Amino acid sequence: MNGSDYTGEKESDVCRFSVLISLTSQRINDVGWIQSIYSCLGNGMPLGHCDGEDESFLVYELCDNGNLSEWLFGKHKFLTWLQRLEIAIDCARGLWFLHTYPQGCIVHRDIKPTNILLGSDFQAKLSDFGLSKVICMGLSYVSSEVRGTFGYVDPEYQKNHHVNSSTDVYSFGIVLLQLISGQRVINLDVNRPMPLSRVAKNLTKGGDITQFVDQKLNGEYEVEAFELIFRLALSCTRPKQQRPSMEKVVAVLEQAHRVSGRVRSIDHSFQSL
Repeated sequence: MNGSDYTGEKESDVCRFSVLISLTSQRINDVGWIQSIYSCLGNGMPLGHCDGEDESFLVYELCDNGNLSEWLFGKHKFLTWLQRLEIAIDCARGLWFLHTYPQGCIVHRDIKPTNILLGSDFQAKLSDFGLSKVICMGLSYVSSEVRGTFGYVDPEYQKNHHVNSSTDVYSFGIVLLQLISGQRVINLDVNRPMPLSRVAKNLTKGGDITQFVDQKLNGEYEVEAFELIFRLALSCTRPKQQRPSMEKVVAVLEQAHRVSGRVRSIDHSFQSL
């Protein structure tokens, strides 16, 4: 039920709201730190905390524009080039904050378009921390059973079960590829289904990488910025030790935004997420 929208009643007034995260009874003790993190990410303080028999919920104001997946793959939905860039920056800066959280690195473990919610101004908000892991200060990773969504899970994590910040970096790289291409993580409409990252890598071997651009953009994008993001996304899917930090990812995305021209100011605080 993460990311679901509901109509409810608050202080005798009917309102619409989103459940950004549901918590099993085993995680109820984590509500405090999750509230704190959501507030720091710019999602604001929750409207309420609802206790059920088997689950508890943190309830937030509705994200009017649904999730990123709906806008990338919906038949009658469209995101401009700058909107895509700004969504990417919002998410990257949120992950940068999580990975440098003072009490320990927080790894989301399930970064994907359906877990990126969009507000009325298309401001992106990370949602669903149900699989998140906290890596205590001084540790480089924690071991965990493999969790996440097919197509977005770091292959190295699948092999060694080691979770650290680079686990999210890989997933974010896949989301970046989807943002600029408008394609599913695996194209099942061809004779030989191929992961999106491999499609992109194949284009670097003498091909024209602009073939990767979402056709819905109708050529309305900045080529230099596209090339920056294309290569950044691929760098996120390299072997773990070669991946950039989210701080570096943010810097490159902001450079691409400057190249493309500003529409709205993007500051360096974490309150805009």
